[in-house]
Amino acid sequence: MLIVVGKDGRRRPLLFLITSQPPGSFGHVVEIPETEARRAKLYTPAWVVVDEFNTDDLAASWALEDTKRLGRFSRKFMSRTAAAAVAIRAGEARSIPRR
Repeated sequence: MLIVVGKDGRRRPLLFLITSQPPGSFGHVVEIPETEARRAKLYTPAWVVVDEFNTDDLAASWALEDTKRLGRFSRKFMSRTAAAAVAIRAGEARSIPRR
């Protein structure tokens, strides 16, 4: 999840898919290195799909009610993932609102 501030000033989470499926079946992905996967308590191999994401409302989200942390990525990896998402977001990313 990345949190961005929209033009209206509201904070919105972008929820990216993490998959263990080979990247051939997805568009743009960032491979999750083994050390990052251990931090996040994931199995390897794993990838973050960066050309499709869900959006949600932080204030009203039922999906984010449980704030217990399951694992985490380093800031460096999250920056790399965010940069990959931004690079393709202009024309190819699909936003899917959660309802």
